Amino acid sequence: MDKLIIIEDSPFFLKIVKNRFRKDSGVEVITAASYEEAKSVIDREGDSIVIALVDLRLPDAMDGEAVELTLRQGIPTVIFTSNFDEDTREHFLAKGVLDFILKDNPTSLEYLFRLVQRVIKNKKTEVLVVDDSSVALKLCSELLRRYQLIVHEAKSGDDAFRKLSGNPAI
Repeated sequence: MDKLIIIEDSPFFLKIVKNRFRKDSGVEVITAASYEEAKSVIDREGDSIVIALVDLRLPDAMDGEAVELTLRQGIPTVIFTSNFDEDTREHFLAKGVLDFILKDNPTSLEYLFRLVQRVIKNKKTEVLVVDDSSVALKLCSELLRRYQLIVHEAKSGDDAFRKLSGNPAI
């Protein structure tokens, strides 16, 4: 079963998020309330964790160290925080975080839920990126892979038609 790790120190937010995901998602929810606990859980559960929801500030990691931890482990990561700073947001998005979501209203939780569902579904979705520019092809492909899509690449129309013909899953 796919597992979602929620790294959050606020019992209130943890309960709300955990209950929303346990209710309708079909994923197993595991939690950690500190950086050290997150390290332990990731060491134990690592390969089965498909996505992480991480608070930026934890009692033992006030500067996003838990986000760095999940990214180093190759776990798709969404920051879910009450602290907003544009520079911090840009810093973590550049490092590969999927999204930076504020805990500011109920619609944020619903957006978060749909995002996690989409990322999990993407693991079974194959796409083809076609571009004759190597740079554009690489950038687009990396972004789609970040969202867990299975990416095929082609540098020309002819190459794209060959790949489409040879792989009906695209």
